[in-house]
Amino acid sequence: MPIGEFDGAATLPGDNGILLSTPMYWLYEMGQAALNPSRAVADATRLFFKNPANPFAHTTYGKSVAAAAEVFERSTRRYRRPEWGIDRVTVGAEPIPAARAAPPAAETADRGADVGPLSDAAARHGGYVPAQS
Repeated sequence: MPIGEFDGAATLPGDNGILLSTPMYWLYEMGQAALNPSRAVADATRLFFKNPANPFAHTTYGKSVAAAAEVFERSTRRYRRPEWGIDRVTVGAEPIPAARAAPPAAETADRGADVGPLSDAAARHGGYVPAQS
């Protein structure tokens, strides 16, 4: 995403979230955009202090600066969301297929709402499954 592009104009969320969800995401995006120049400097610093032609690259100071720049660059980098990796869950002795999906707005408002196959299995085993978000 280019710097300064924050997904269009502000809109009031309907049933999709709370009033601050969009502006908070914008603040997150602005923080990420503001870090881009610092990440570029950290990456250039790391490359400079890891270059074998640089005499400081072989010193403790050079290695420390290169490591610090690498830690900063990696900690501010954007990573994709990892895979969930859970296909089935067991309720009692019964395996239930698990699917990760956004809950309806009614479920997020009422934490004890029905959650599909898990609540059916829990009802058969006498347990309570809270709504997942």
